[in-house]
Formats: sequence, structure tokens, C-alpha cells
Amino acid sequence: MHRTYQARAGFGVLLLAATAMVGCGDDGDDGSGGDQTSAASTGATLGGTETLGTTSTSGLTDTSSSSAGDTSTADDDGSSSGDTGSSGDASSGGEASSSAGETDASGGTCEPGEAVCDGDVARVCDSSGSAWNELECSNGCNDGACEPLSLESGWSVHQYALLNDSIATPAQYTFEEDGLIATQTANPMASVYLYEIALPESIVIRGRFSVQTTSDDDIIGFVFGWQDPEHYYLLDWKQTEQDDGTCGLAEEGASLKVVASDEEIDDCADFWTTAGTDRVTPVVPVSENPDGWEDEAVYDFHLVFRPGDIRIEIRQGDDVVVSLTSDDETYTSGNFGFFNYSQEAVRYEFFAISPID
Repeated sequence: MHRTYQARAGFGVLLLAATAMVGCGDDGDDGSGGDQTSAASTGATLGGTETLGTTSTSGLTDTSSSSAGDTSTADDDGSSSGDTGSSGDASSGGEASSSAGETDASGGTCEPGEAVCDGDVARVCDSSGSAWNELECSNGCNDGACEPLSLESGWSVHQYALLNDSIATPAQYTFEEDGLIATQTANPMASVYLYEIALPESIVIRGRFSVQTTSDDDIIGFVFGWQDPEHYYLLDWKQTEQDDGTCGLAEEGASLKVVASDEEIDDCADFWTTAGTDRVTPVVPVSENPDGWEDEAVYDFHLVFRPGDIRIEIRQGDDVVVSLTSDDETYTSGNFGFFNYSQEAVRYEFFAISPID
């Protein structure tokens, strides 16, 4: 459960060490419990036999196997964005770029949806057939799509300082499989684990996550289109309904919100209250996805993010458990990250980001 009992943690960004750190959540475990599976035991192999999605029922129409090693169509216009596994370490020096307006290397046209690798750069031909969308892959490119990222390098923690919630515990991450798997082990104040490379418009993000404990029920989620700590999209997911009193009512289920504030966010209600506030506004309400996450369930995450076209699907096996779509265009690109508020033992595996048309 959500607790407010410790002294305030300082505000700022904490760069993480590569070594494992011990969590200090108030009522959960340290993240070491549960089924800490390897790539082999989850079925996600570095060779690419484990699929992260099947035919979509929510409009994503991911009709091919979006595996850790196979090319797939990520959306409804045939853009290729398959993800592949890799055991190599990621370089933190890669930069994302969008090449809209540029023709191919020969000066001619390209086939819409065509996906190629140019060294470590994934390139996808746009729908006009005259320009490429590009993304430099920090862990290599295969079949026109980026390999899964290292979650250990090139990331940092943004820790919020909420004045009316006295949790002092910072988020803490440990790593496996050369950084391809990360576990948030603490029971922390609201925080974002942010991939520091700014991403171009028109991307697909896939990965796997789970909560490896049965002793807590709080908020997990993802951020994208991140501009700064007061401007981004937030997907939040609560296991069970909980009225905190000071921070408000957190309802069971998942919602999509626009975070937009001209001042520092310092009120716990902004992140806890499902109905939203003046600074954090729902664009897809929790009523559309009213079921909470389950203990130790393994989920496949799939985000398609274009300007004015947001589609999120979360699957548990073959079942779609969360499906969100929005034509909001407050943000058209930005950083991606993991959101956590008072929930320990959250495990993230084999996340890959690729361009789409």
C-alpha cells in the first residue's frame, strides 16, 4: 500500500550506478523475490523466437510476429518495426534523428514502409515514398529495426519532491543480461527512469514488464513525448482502488494523461488522483481500461506514437488487457521512460525502440 512516513527526498536527477542497489520500500520486498526470469526462461531469446505481440484487436493490426529477432509490421500502414535481441552493451552516445524531407542515398524514391539498416541506423521509408524516418540504434540494427536497448547505460532517474507526501525513498534499479533486464527494487516516491536520448516523431516501442511481488498494489506506468519533468504523456496503471486522503482517490485501472504545468509539480494529487488535476489531465479515462495489473503476471507492451496518433496495447499472453488510443497532439516527440509511484519489484525486459513511417 501507499505510505507517507519518511523524511523528504531531495529533488533532482540521480545518475544510476551499474551495480545492484538494495531497495527500501516500506511494505514490499526488495525486488529479488518472485520469478526473476532470464531471457531463456521467459521464452524471449536473443535469437528472436519469442513474440511480443500477435494480431491486434485494438487497431494496431500488428499482423506479423513482433519478436525479439523478427521484422514485423507495427501499425496499420505496413511500417516495419521488428525488434531483435542482443547481448551486447548499449552505447550511450547514440542520438536520434528524423530525416523527413530527405530522399534516399541514390537521390530517388523509396518504397513506403521499406525498412533497412544503414550501419547502426534504422531507416523506414515514409508513406509518401520520398523520405526516410531514422533512428540511431544504441545496441545495433537488424532488418531495419533497432535491437533491444541496454537499460543500464544512457538512462537516469528523475525523482519528484512532493511536498505533501513524505516518502523519502528514491527509485533504485538492478540489472541482468548485460543491462537488457532492469528491476526497480524500492518502494519509492513518484519517479521516472528516463532514456536520455530524445526520440524522433513516429516510433514504435515494445518490451515486457511485470510486478514480481504480491505485497503491494500501487502505480506503475510509462512516459513518452517527454519534454521536461512538467511536460509529457503519462500512462499510469493502478492495481486496486485506494483513497489516500491527502493525495486523493487512485482508481483501479489504466489511463492516459497529459502532464502540462508551468510550475514545478510538487503535489502528490497530481500523480495519485485518477480523475486528474489542473496540471495532469486524463485524455483516455480509466473507465475504458478499468482492470488493474496482476501480481507476477508478465505483460507485453506495445506503443505506436505519431503526432496525433497514440496507440497503446498491453497483452497478457494472447489477451489484450489494456488498449488505449488517442488523437491528442500536445506532444509529437520526446523521451521515453518508466514511471513508478510507491511500487517495488517492477521488472522490465528487452525494450526496443524503432522508427516507423
